[in-house]
Amino acid sequence: MKRKKKLLKQVKKKIKEEKQTLILKQALKN
Repeated sequence: MKRKKKLLKQVKKKIKEEKQTLILKQALKN
């Protein structure tokens, strides 16, 4: 259970970073 929570945190962090990267790429395009 504890391990699952930790994994979820890592996944959320990764998603957040990927979103920021996408936003940056789009900002550079415009």
